Amino acid sequence: MSSLPSTLLFLMCAACSIPNPAKAWQVDHSESQISFFAVQEGIQFPGKFERFQAHIVFDTSALNSSHFNVAIDTASVNTQAKERDEILRSREFFDTEHWPKAFFKTNRIVATGEHQYEATALLKIRGIERQIHFPFQLTIQHQQGQTILIGTGELSINRFDFNLAQGEWSDTQLIGTEVLIKIRLKATQQARENTQ
Repeated sequence: MSSLPSTLLFLMCAACSIPNPAKAWQVDHSESQISFFAVQEGIQFPGKFERFQAHIVFDTSALNSSHFNVAIDTASVNTQAKERDEILRSREFFDTEHWPKAFFKTNRIVATGEHQYEATALLKIRGIERQIHFPFQLTIQHQQGQTILIGTGELSINRFDFNLAQGEWSDTQLIGTEVLIKIRLKATQQARENTQ
């Protein structure tokens, strides 16, 4: 029969072996942006999504439990051209009536260098889900009692992979095949020790 001291020692060692879970962050939407660049008739144009929700759980010392979940309101697309925005919301592109949200969800995050990471993630647009690899840069700073996270990254997608190419708009002379997506997220939490 185990003695009390040895039992307590076992429990203490077991507790020490459990990694600390990553902590959640509060997204600062005023300093965050999801933008894109596409080509129409040979001319590049920028756009962005005005509304999105992002749930960030991240800690450099707990990457196994870190993750990013982002839901994008596709009807909030804004390219500074009203007619083009209406076309992008239509059935030929985002079909916002049937698919009001696009989703980005990480499955795995690994460090690739100093402040450099790569996420294996699922990107879902128009109900079509594809696995992607998303390289990004992320820094964490301590300022005036707050811890600030700033993450940036970009990736290029083929619009045909998500059926963003219906009717006449499937003509690549009208709209280019590749779309560059850029993400910038700023988030905060109360400063705590051991956050690097």
